[in-house]
Amino acid sequence: MIRKSVMIGCIFLFFMNLIGSEKIGHILLDRMAVTLNEMNESDTPEKREKIQKSLNEMMRDAREAKDKGQIDATFIERYRRLLSLQKLIFADDPEGIFISLIEKEITEFLKDVKGENFSSGKRGDFFKDFIETMAEEISRLRDYLNKNN
Repeated sequence: MIRKSVMIGCIFLFFMNLIGSEKIGHILLDRMAVTLNEMNESDTPEKREKIQKSLNEMMRDAREAKDKGQIDATFIERYRRLLSLQKLIFADDPEGIFISLIEKEITEFLKDVKGENFSSGKRGDFFKDFIETMAEEISRLRDYLNKNN
């Protein structure tokens, strides 16, 4: 499992050096979409660990691309927000200590992207709204890349 993650990271870094900035941003967003899909599937401790590791790798790769001038500050900031929200959702918090923080951050994100107020309501509906809004923001970031690169 660790070897596979390291190998995927190395392949990603190799391709980052071969292609232009527009492609790198799209690759980062593709990886995020895959992780978002995994979040929407069944929840197990193994899956949580895999997702956390993947989120860490994506942020490291995004920072490296920014340092090389392959993506801009606006993209990295919006991308970082998406990653941090995913990380919050999958944080190991069995006692529910972070629940109010998580709900506040996600509600703010939903309002920023959709322009509407949301209430936490039923957990399933709230999570569904979150996943749909994440997908919408990923699409908006793709549009941003297409327009600015």
